[in-house]
Amino acid sequence: MTVLKGEVVILLRNMKSMSERKTALLINVPDNV
Repeated sequence: MTVLKGEVVILLRNMKSMSERKTALLINVPDNV
């Protein structure tokens, strides 16, 4: 169970970082264009 919990936490962290990258890209696109 502890391993599964750790994997879930890592997945949530990865999703968070991915969403942050997407928002950063969306914010940076208008500046580049």
